[in-house]
Amino acid sequence: IGAVLMVHASRPAQAAEPLTLSYDEVLKAVLVGNTDLLKAGLSLESADGAMLAARGTWDPIARGGLGLSTSTSEGFGQFGEQLEESSRASWNLGGTQRLPTGTTLNLDYNWTRTSAKYSLPDSGIEFESQEPFFMPSLNLSLSQDVLQGNRMAVNLSAVRKSRLAHDTAEARLLVRRQQALEDGATAYWTLYHQRNLVEIANQSLGAAREVRRVVEAQVAEGTVAPAEKARVEAAVVQAESALVDSVTAERQARDALLVTIGERPGRAVELTTSPAEPKPLEIDEDAAVKAALHHNPELQALALMEAGGQDDIRDARHALLPSLTADAGYALSGF
Repeated sequence: IGAVLMVHASRPAQAAEPLTLSYDEVLKAVLVGNTDLLKAGLSLESADGAMLAARGTWDPIARGGLGLSTSTSEGFGQFGEQLEESSRASWNLGGTQRLPTGTTLNLDYNWTRTSAKYSLPDSGIEFESQEPFFMPSLNLSLSQDVLQGNRMAVNLSAVRKSRLAHDTAEARLLVRRQQALEDGATAYWTLYHQRNLVEIANQSLGAAREVRRVVEAQVAEGTVAPAEKARVEAAVVQAESALVDSVTAERQARDALLVTIGERPGRAVELTTSPAEPKPLEIDEDAAVKAALHHNPELQALALMEAGGQDDIRDARHALLPSLTADAGYALSGF
């Protein structure tokens, strides 16, 4: 009954069009649909953005502005009504630059033009400035961190950490890529093997039933003891159970392959690639170990983390120095 129920439960999924896959197609699909690999790729993109932001803190900052204003005011004094009209135009340019040496530079230039007109309507007196007033100014300042900021490696620690995170994410992506390929290959050949086991289980069940038929005929003829009938019946039940287990394992292997390549479980799958004949291969054990240690991306990521930790320790020791800043400035104003 259990086997019948299992076949009935899988019938809607089997009704869908089978998915035909070769071994190479599975490996290509794994690199596109594997969720762990996609997450590793997003982590690398995030690390790229963090590194760009860290480098951006050392970009120069430019400032600029333009202003134009006019005003009219009216009042009363000892000479009667007073009217005042004024206009002002201004612009400014400036910038700030941080240097890895711990130096901060600021430069600002301001320019202002002002003109005015006064009148006393009751007295008929009117005064207008013949030439406008110009007020330029220049300001330059410099700030230098003498103790903590004198070490460029400390000042660039954010850039170094972002680069370390980027390189680590890149190594992790390579790890996930290799793991995804391994998972795809394992899932493909596991399903291939399980289908062979199902075929073997079917053949074993057929053989057990044939033996049961022969034994039942022999028992009926009286040439074999009736106890043999119970033995062969138990063998048939065992073969049926083995077939159910093989079918279940085959379906699990099929779903595992579908999930590995990013497909929905339950779809029928046809495999088109058969195992190739193994070829003799001579491997130098020492060279293989050296290559594995040198090219293993997981070890590379750990080495990067170890180097980053040592740099963090040096930066922390340097940060124990007191803060001391030297400031200098220059200003020039005109009228």
